[in-house]
Amino acid sequence: MCREEVSNSECFNMARCSDFRQWIYQEGLLDLGFIGAEFTWMRGNNTDSFRGARLDRALCNVEWRTRFPEAKVEHLPLINSDHAPLLIRSDPHLNTVGRKAFRFNMAWAVHADFINCVKKSWDSGKGIEENKQNTAVALQAWNKNTVGNIF
Repeated sequence: MCREEVSNSECFNMARCSDFRQWIYQEGLLDLGFIGAEFTWMRGNNTDSFRGARLDRALCNVEWRTRFPEAKVEHLPLINSDHAPLLIRSDPHLNTVGRKAFRFNMAWAVHADFINCVKKSWDSGKGIEENKQNTAVALQAWNKNTVGNIF
């Protein structure tokens, strides 16, 4: 962690951060970086009370990085927590060429049949990328046939 990774440098503990950086170095780890929001932890809702920091991060060793050179880490939106979930894509180009981006509609979540659609499309024997793709296809069809295509 560096000063640039916190919103309020007055609260920055240089010794603790130095120890953490030293540990990462000693273990031979690499920070995968990120795309998305600057901070993974946030509190406060105005300029006086706001605090944010990049507390959560993805680390790997050289062997893993060599195996997955295109891997990307995405800071996802904060929902029901003050920490942002991290999504690590080992192949960010997988299944994205020529396809329209899937957009989740929060209104679906209140529909009585929504969770059934998700459960039917999710297969615990498959990988997350395939499950995400299958669930997106199922939700788009469900939206059109059940909800009535609110778009």
